[in-house]
Amino acid sequence: MGDARDWPSALHAVDPGCNSTLIDALRSELSQRPGDYVDVGTNIGVVAATMAAHLAPTGHVFAFEPSPETMRLAASTIALNEAENVTLFNAAASDADGSLVFHATPGNSAIASARRHAFGLLNEWQQVTVPTVRLDTLHADGELDGVSLVKIDVEGLELSVLRGALEFIAAVRPTVVYEYTPLAAGDHGWTQEDSIALLGRAGEFEFTALAEDDGQVLPFPSPTGISAR
Repeated sequence: MGDARDWPSALHAVDPGCNSTLIDALRSELSQRPGDYVDVGTNIGVVAATMAAHLAPTGHVFAFEPSPETMRLAASTIALNEAENVTLFNAAASDADGSLVFHATPGNSAIASARRHAFGLLNEWQQVTVPTVRLDTLHADGELDGVSLVKIDVEGLELSVLRGALEFIAAVRPTVVYEYTPLAAGDHGWTQEDSIALLGRAGEFEFTALAEDDGQVLPFPSPTGISAR
């Protein structure tokens, strides 16, 4: 379910395979390491619904989308796909349980963020206070034990999500896929090396980068001049 005034919705309408590189990589990982899936930054729900279909009937999807308007589109996408194995949280996964001022972006829901970034393709910014939750808190409450894969795409807030998930990651040892966009990460004050050092507190990991245009596997940290996620 999309909104014709929203750039990601229009993109999916004209190019249904626009997320295929990421989706193929996630499905491949879940095929090799069966388990539940966490989707942080669900947007309009395309990836979450696709992973739900891949995991049905036994696997479960835990999806997080803080923007109320975008969350309604995600809920519609999930319902239209009859994905009964999805729990959708209208919250931002972060490093604290509480709330934050979120910047919604009418016209381009994919780059809504906790900060106002200097991205193009924006009509305006709208502030809304949204709830926040740590993945560590959910895990301590008895959820997420069966998770084998976590995807985090939150326009620069990735390190905060990881900070709030270290106990969960150390206990469950999932594969963690997170976006690194230099502009957004820089606005939030972190680097590729910072994310590697932080995850090192949860255990030993092997790091690679997936190029979003062609799916090529690259080194991470990425060499100078190469942008990868």
